[in-house]
Amino acid sequence: MSRDILDYLEINKLTTHHIHYFESVEKIPQQCDAVIFVKALPTLQQLRRLRSQRLFYIPVDQISHLGKIPLINIKLQQFEGILFHSDILAKHLYCPSYQFNIDHYTKYQVTRSDSEISDDAPVAWIGVYEYLPCTFKFLHGNNEDILKNIKLLSNINMLTSRRIRKLAHEFSRLGIPFNFSRCDEYVTINGIRIDQWSESSQSQLIACCRYVLDIKDDSFRQQTKPPTKCQIYVSSGIPVAVNTTHPAIEYLSKFNINLLTVEDVKKLSLSQLKQYGDQLKQQATDKFDITSVSKQYLHVLDVLQQPRPKTVTTVSSWDYIQYFWLWLKSSLSKLSH
Repeated sequence: MSRDILDYLEINKLTTHHIHYFESVEKIPQQCDAVIFVKALPTLQQLRRLRSQRLFYIPVDQISHLGKIPLINIKLQQFEGILFHSDILAKHLYCPSYQFNIDHYTKYQVTRSDSEISDDAPVAWIGVYEYLPCTFKFLHGNNEDILKNIKLLSNINMLTSRRIRKLAHEFSRLGIPFNFSRCDEYVTINGIRIDQWSESSQSQLIACCRYVLDIKDDSFRQQTKPPTKCQIYVSSGIPVAVNTTHPAIEYLSKFNINLLTVEDVKKLSLSQLKQYGDQLKQQATDKFDITSVSKQYLHVLDVLQQPRPKTVTTVSSWDYIQYFWLWLKSSLSKLSH
């Protein structure tokens, strides 16, 4: 996503900076305006090599639990800026001199004709397999009626034997059964079919579904994930139903986009669902397209015209000792569980 935006800025000559991509820290030249790390942070040793550089970080899908935060915060002391996709995550990380709130843009917009949606149209669920346990938990509660007519798409091609065992453990932890079977083209869990996700299968399902279901539990990982799919749905005018603890409710409300909960959406007729989808699309107009989101990145590049803040510090030998101690403490904590 970030690469798409940066390429867009350069191709459309919205920035005078020349943007280059490197596969390793060792290949980064000493003379450059800034270095932006996406997802993985460099090691402490690599940071010492980069002590003269202006460093920025985009944390995406790297911080699964709070135990990782102290280690990351040590490294962030050498960074000048951080680009957040999540307000909740921003509250936990060490904040350098500059903090930027940036969104994912709607790369996969979808379309559909509401006149072709029938009363018996299925509910759609689209997500990575890690979200299946909390979704099944939600549906096994007071929403088993949805299970009778739901179609699910996921990255089932990633379900190795180890990951299936991990899913079974998570289902067990949540107190719900886990009866798994695999066919050539799909898998089933507790008798519910799950098909392989693809851009085309997603478009086909959304084109005929009643509404899209999106569930997030209250875990740190899920609460700090950016609401990318919800942004796609609202920008496309697709009715979406979420649970009451879904982080997208609060996040999108900042843009005056009002999501409805599953209980509210279940009461809507087809005509009311169409009105809800139209309302979402109107509220989200142009907010998450590549043109709008690229402007958020331009704010980051503008900072490079300013002198480097004096608050940025270089990783020291004491930081190495502190980092090792926190790493050891975190490792022992995992073993005890």
